[in-house]
Amino acid sequence: MRIPKAKSREASMKSRVEVRSMVALSHKRAPDVSASVVTDRFCDEMIQNLRHNVSESKKRSRHAVLA
Repeated sequence: MRIPKAKSREASMKSRVEVRSMVALSHKRAPDVSASVVTDRFCDEMIQNLRHNVSESKKRSRHAVLA
């Protein structure tokens, strides 16, 4: 028989704070940003993610060879 874990009070309070902040942010209008700026930011993030993933896979392959 499984015993349910007691939920921590911190987790519930944290989620309430996050919901409140999201509600507060959702009522504000986002600043107008051109499509080219959005695409540039997106591409920069994708390039950073790819570089990170490549370096992580290189580290993993090195550790696998050494092991």
